[in-house]
Amino acid sequence: MKSERDHSTLAATHSVFGWWKLKPRCLQFMNSPKWFLFFLVMYFFTQSIVVNGVYSVSISTIEKRYGYTSSRTGFLTSSYDVAALVLTPLVSFLGARRKKPVWCGVGLLTMGIGMLIFFLPHVFGGRYEAGGSQLVRSTGLCNSTSGSLNTCESTSGNKGYFPLFVLGMLVMGSGATPMIALGIPYMDENVKAKVSPMYVGIFYSSGIFGAFIGYILAGVFLAMYVDIGVQTPLNPKDERWVGAWWPGFVVCGTLCILWSFWLFGFPSRI
Repeated sequence: MKSERDHSTLAATHSVFGWWKLKPRCLQFMNSPKWFLFFLVMYFFTQSIVVNGVYSVSISTIEKRYGYTSSRTGFLTSSYDVAALVLTPLVSFLGARRKKPVWCGVGLLTMGIGMLIFFLPHVFGGRYEAGGSQLVRSTGLCNSTSGSLNTCESTSGNKGYFPLFVLGMLVMGSGATPMIALGIPYMDENVKAKVSPMYVGIFYSSGIFGAFIGYILAGVFLAMYVDIGVQTPLNPKDERWVGAWWPGFVVCGTLCILWSFWLFGFPSRI
């Protein structure tokens, strides 16, 4: 009798919303599939804003800013897919044995960190200005005889930032893995069969909408100068113009880190 009571108490503990021993009663209203769907939607929505929207639109600006060739940025893009491809089987195997929402929280946190890593070249790269027929960085100069941005790249040290971009994409790809591999199965396990297709449909629709919003945000940000707040005589129609490719990564990365906290609170079963 006592063992049955202990078992029921343990089961109840594992189905309560909260973080480890902290399980506030005032937050138990969030212990529902609808709230998990909300945060999973935010997961996919934010990922799609950055990867399918902001990054896709800003890639040519990144090429111009750092003097990268299309083959380099192509490698950069594939880094995201490689990370997701390699880790999906492992995450699926480990996540099936442990608390799926925690893995989703770790994934969202990791993805947010990856977005902030991708932003770091802007921090370390110094101020970027246009001068004459070439672009001049505050940490290194390229004169008008440089011939091309690729030559400028080799003399200004922009190549040194490429590993940071690759690392950012690898971390983002790793963080996105639990979203579909574990998020959808967990949701399917905790809702009735007749409403499961609706939940999945809402989830995938958020990704499409996220890409749409990402395109709009990228257009808004790229209309701003890359060093926001710095006065420049250039305008977006000038071929030397470099737009602000980075704010979307900062905003969405920060949101991912904040939202991940809530995913950690969901129990093994709702």
